[in-house]
Amino acid sequence: MEAKHVMQRSVGTIPADTPLLDAVQAMKNRCALIVFKGDEPCGIVTRDDLVHGVIAAGKPTNETVHEVMATRLADCQDDTALSQVRSLISDDNVDHLLVFDSEERLVGLVSENDIC
Repeated sequence: MEAKHVMQRSVGTIPADTPLLDAVQAMKNRCALIVFKGDEPCGIVTRDDLVHGVIAAGKPTNETVHEVMATRLADCQDDTALSQVRSLISDDNVDHLLVFDSEERLVGLVSENDIC
């Protein structure tokens, strides 16, 4: 089995300068959003980031996603074996992997929960 068989195909994206309240609204049915500066992914913001890093910490909601996103990104190809996906998540100490196709287009997202 490969990453493309377990990945979330509907990947939410958001610009880095998006206000946090807008990010909350964009995340309605998602666990994470990939943050972009221009055409390049530069981070990821998760539901936990928003709950624990913003709401619980009492941060002002007029801050932008850029100020709370995680910048450590890891990725794989859509044909990467699940055993390798597990290793990448563990070795890179991340909760999500961005999944790219052979043409380097972002086509999905794999979380730890997707491979359990």
